[in-house]
Amino acid sequence: MAIRYAVAAGNWSNPATWDGGASIPASTDDVWPNGFTVTVDQDITVATLRTVANASAPTIAVGGTFSVGAGRTVNVTAPILATYYRATGTGGIITLAGSGIVTINSVAVTAMTNSTSVTSFIDAPTAFTGTLDWTATGIVTGGGGTDGTCLYGSATSGSRTLNVTASAGVVGGASSGGAISTVSSGASGTTVNLTTPTISGGTSKVITFNSGTFNLIGGDVACSNTATTPCVSITGTAVAVFTGSTLRGTSGSQGATSAFGTVEIASAAVATFRNCTFHCGNTANGSSALISNGTGVRIRVSGDIYCGGIVANTGPDGFFPIKGLFTVDSGGDGIRIHIPNDFSFPASNDGNETILSTYGGGHPVVADVRAGTVYGPSANLTGTLNVPPAASVAAGVPVDDTVGTGGVLLADIATVTGAQIAGGLDA
Repeated sequence: MAIRYAVAAGNWSNPATWDGGASIPASTDDVWPNGFTVTVDQDITVATLRTVANASAPTIAVGGTFSVGAGRTVNVTAPILATYYRATGTGGIITLAGSGIVTINSVAVTAMTNSTSVTSFIDAPTAFTGTLDWTATGIVTGGGGTDGTCLYGSATSGSRTLNVTASAGVVGGASSGGAISTVSSGASGTTVNLTTPTISGGTSKVITFNSGTFNLIGGDVACSNTATTPCVSITGTAVAVFTGSTLRGTSGSQGATSAFGTVEIASAAVATFRNCTFHCGNTANGSSALISNGTGVRIRVSGDIYCGGIVANTGPDGFFPIKGLFTVDSGGDGIRIHIPNDFSFPASNDGNETILSTYGGGHPVVADVRAGTVYGPSANLTGTLNVPPAASVAAGVPVDDTVGTGGVLLADIATVTGAQIAGGLDA
């Protein structure tokens, strides 16, 4: 492993860009832009990329960036730590450029901890109008200070898609920006698609969106937040879609009141929670999993809503995990509210589980649908009504979408009467 650094702005593939002027960085090197913009014009594999000043010889300046454009793949094989970011100045270690597909593969990434402005591992600015495919096999962790973040959508116009697969989870730090964020009100064309098993931890926000579209595919959102701020904040004019996710009220001191939610939809944001699961927090007041906070907020929900106490460690009996108004999501598989019945009443409210169900979209009940017919927005319903064929129904009698055609034939009469005669003779 060697230290490599740029000595001039230029292409990665040009040896003249690099110290010594004879070779480009190797796959095991730690690499600095040294205050310059280095254009990554080929696929690269390195140990780390850094923009902080080097603490020992050789002297390397703070700042600079690696500009990665269309069709390029960047593989970073060692963790990116908070100490690898410059402490001041706006921008990312990697700045996306162009209009094609950029692929970045990394292990763990931890955001900057003492940023005084937005500092990120990956920055998606206005100049980038393509697609990012970022896969992190280690934990993606938010930073601290004002806006230390791992992925930042800094664009103020145009469109771009940022696909993130964080296979080990996303964890919050102390940053108000979160681990993944778009905080520019002009970034309405930015779409972030996040696939991760967990969103957790932190003393502040993990995900922050006030513009653009945020899609969470799956994931267990279970923060132990200790601040009076949500772990996932969807605000401004942002649009969010959570699909198949589990949302839990916080288990930290934030949950001392149900007024704070793990996920907050605020201002004029719009959110859909499709086929999700909601639990209260494990606190004395059953903190909310989801909170609607604003007159312009629009939320629709489908899935399972567990009131407190139905599942162990989910707050007081009967507390509702959603605070604020919402409507039924007709595109999902309906709403099932899990709530205690009056089995122990009046001695206790701790009853057995009762499920109250409803479906959006006017779907018929299963008893009114032909047996074996699968229907519903998620193919989650199967009809149970047995409909006889027309030939088995008396002629002229309505059945299904026709009338019966059945009749009594002489052969049928002969068969029946012959059996009866034979039975009598045998007797």
